[in-house]
Formats: sequence, structure tokens, C-alpha cells
Amino acid sequence: MNGARTLAGWLTDPPEDAGLVAGAERTRLALRALELGLPTARDEAWRYSRLEGLAEEELMLAGEGPAPTAPQLTALTPEGVRVDRVVVVNGRLMPELCEIGPLPAGVGFGSLRAMARAAQGGLKEAADLLERLDSLCRPDQRMFSALNTALAGDATGLWVPDGVRLERPLLVISLVLPGADALLTQPRLLVVIGRESQASVMEAHGGFGPTPYFCNAVSEFQLGAGARLEHLRVQRDSPAGRRVSGAFLRVEAGAHVRSHTFTTGGRSVRNEFQLELAGAGARGEVNGLALLSGESVVDNHTHVTHLAPDCESRQTFRSILAERSRSVFTGRILVARDAQRTDAVQSFAGLLLSDTARALARPQLEILADNVKCTHGATVGSLDPDSLFYLRSRGIPKALARRLMIHAFCSDMLGRVRTSEMINPLDRLVTRTLAEQA
Repeated sequence: MNGARTLAGWLTDPPEDAGLVAGAERTRLALRALELGLPTARDEAWRYSRLEGLAEEELMLAGEGPAPTAPQLTALTPEGVRVDRVVVVNGRLMPELCEIGPLPAGVGFGSLRAMARAAQGGLKEAADLLERLDSLCRPDQRMFSALNTALAGDATGLWVPDGVRLERPLLVISLVLPGADALLTQPRLLVVIGRESQASVMEAHGGFGPTPYFCNAVSEFQLGAGARLEHLRVQRDSPAGRRVSGAFLRVEAGAHVRSHTFTTGGRSVRNEFQLELAGAGARGEVNGLALLSGESVVDNHTHVTHLAPDCESRQTFRSILAERSRSVFTGRILVARDAQRTDAVQSFAGLLLSDTARALARPQLEILADNVKCTHGATVGSLDPDSLFYLRSRGIPKALARRLMIHAFCSDMLGRVRTSEMINPLDRLVTRTLAEQA
């Protein structure tokens, strides 16, 4: 690394050891990212995101990161839950911190670079996984996907063959630990779940310290016919951190995916969810909960595409906003002409805890089939004064009464998580965050 550069500087001359692809393909993607350019407020889909100044900011490309402290790891590790764990610092896997127990035959979990070496050695599963890279995140159309593939130092990969059930949740801890300079880091996750297989995957992202950073995270999930996946993502960024996260999911016939994202902190966070229901009878849930204070901005964008008949989708997003924080939800449902008997529901609710907090919802429906059931709803408001008075009349102090009401607002989102081992840690995260904000 030869000092900090702008994003354009890194893309014009990427380091030799950067990128998930090599040679001509890396150069092509870097040039494509330059051609697409950073979105601005003039782009309707990005007008509420806070990316101003990012193009001119001098950033160090993340390399070998420092070892995280025990409290930093503990903050992102679910308490009392037995998991198989991969630890990523500044976009690079740290094998000495990974804890992976015996896995069923044929399951691969770990460094994508290591799997690339295994593929060169003739390991079919590794080769099959590598062939799926970039198949969903559309780097030719999305600047941040091209940026990630061209500059990421490594990625975490998960391969589950057909007919396998993973008993323990898999945890990917991704920390951003900037030094004296602002940092550019590119976490990447690729998950392929075979036919009739089942797994739970949790991403725990955290940023620490007062130094600014930009984290560009990309996750791809492919589910074979009849597969089951529960995906949880927890994001706890520092007030100086900016993040763009993309989750891209494709679900084949009869498969079911649940994806939950819990966001706290961050100067600005942009969460993108693209869900394709590609086979008959597929089901997908995309849920999000944001707990914000200060000047934080969270911009959630969903794009759910129904491509086959008899599919079902649910989108449920909640935001709790204190001080001058802001939340935006833009949810799009596209029902293709052949996707008859579609059942799609979209819901957003914002809870404003101050007069200066803001919430905006923008539902969008495009329906080309003629036998569908699609609904959407959005509500924004403050705590009900009558309910607050009732609790206080029963001797509950005002601060505690407010926290109880806010926690009740969150309980619906916690109840949507089906991996039982994760419910209590998520509940503790919500409780701790509300206490810190209070």
C-alpha cells in the first residue's frame, strides 16, 4: 500500500494482491466501477443516502488488520450460543481467531482464497462455489458490487451440499478497525445451500474507534430447491463509519429464506436487499430493525421479484429514531407475468422519539400478472401518551415506561427470528442499545 487514495485512485491502479478475481477480469471490473461512478443525490434511488464527499475522500485500502481486543470480539459474539465462527478484520480473514468444529461431509466454510487453491487442486465443491461468485450481485450494473469484487482482499464462503442439515449456526464476525487514516474495507460473503438442505448464518458487523471509514459489504445467497436458510445480520457501526451493504438472495422451487437485519449506529448506512423467488412455491422474508440516535441515517432499499407462480414474500421494517436521526424505507415488489397466485406483503413502521427525527416510506408495486394478492402499509408516529400515562399511573418511572413501550415495539421483529439460540442475544442487544441511547 502506498498511502491513501480516492476510490477512483484505487480503481485506476489496484494493488496486485487485491480483488477476488485476477488479471483481465479484475481490470475490467475496476474500469466498470469507474464508468458507473458513485451515485449522487440526483439519482432517485440514492437521493436520501448520505454519500456526499465520498468521491473526494482519501482512504487507505484495508490490508492486514490489527488483532481485535477481547471486548471487541465479545461485543459481536452471541453470548451463550455454540457457533462455528469465522473472524474477518478489515476485510481479511484471521485464521488464528476462527473456531470451526467438525462439519458434515462436503460442507465448506472459510476463506474463498483458500477454496480457490483447493479448486486448483481439483476439489469439485470449491470449484462449484467459485463459479457462483458475482452471479447475483450484478457487478456490471452495480458500482459497489464491481468495487467489492475488484478490491476485496478475501471473502468468506459457505458450501452446503444437497440433503445436509447444519445443527449449529454459522457466525461471520466482520470488524472494521481503522488506524490513523480513514479506511476502505470490502467484506464479502458467498453462501450456496444445496437442495433440501438447511442452515442458519449470522453476520455480525462492527466498527470501532473515532477514525472515519467506508465499509462496502456484499453478500450473496443461493438456495436450491426445497432448501431452508435463516440469515441474520447485525450492524453496529461507530458514529464516524459509513456503510453500504448489499444482500442478494435467489430462492428456487419450494425453498424458504428468512433474512433479518438489525442496524444500530453509523454516520450513514445503506442496506440493499434483492430477493428473487425463482421457482414455484418459493418463499422469502426480508426484515429490518433500526435503532438510531444522534445524526445517524439508515436507508433501506428492497427489491423483491416474483418470477414463478405460487410464491410468497414478506417485507417488515421498523425504525426507532431519537434526536436528529433519519430513516428511509423504499420497498419495491415486481410480479412477473408468469407469477400467478403471488402473495406479497410489505410493511413499514417508524417510531419517532424526538421532534427532529424523521422517517420516510416509499412503497412501489409493479404487477404484470392478473391473479395476485399484494398489499403494503406504512405508519409513522410517536409514543402513545395514553399508554405512557397508564404505565406511570401504575408506579413505573417515566424513563422505564418509555423503554418498555419501545421494547414492545421491537418485539414483533424479534419474534420473526426462528433460530431459537439467537433470540435471547438479539433481545439483549436491543435492550443494551435502548439503555445506551437513553
